[in-house]
Amino acid sequence: MTREQNPLAFSPTVERASWLYLLRTYPGIRSKLAKYIIRLLQDCDGAAARDHKGFSMFDAIRVRRLFRKHSNPGGWSWFLCRQMAQVCWKYRGQLRGAGIDYPASLFLQESQRVKT
Repeated sequence: MTREQNPLAFSPTVERASWLYLLRTYPGIRSKLAKYIIRLLQDCDGAAARDHKGFSMFDAIRVRRLFRKHSNPGGWSWFLCRQMAQVCWKYRGQLRGAGIDYPASLFLQESQRVKT
């Protein structure tokens, strides 16, 4: 099965060529990743409490630094997108708890989303 047939055969560790393909084919991936990171940051207290919300201390520092430095997702490189996708993958349970089906929702167009 090729990438064209199954875009959900997706791993956050795919190589450069695959990321470039995904970013060309699904131009909304950057903004969706940014939205998911912002959602996780809203619950994050910098790992001050063991409440299983937000990021670990290491990830909180790294993600905040990256997000502050690269605040415009339209300019994110494939490598930065891959880093953010890895973070989203690690915290996908929290995203599901927030009603976000990661990674499947990355590839849905707005017209394909289920209305609730």
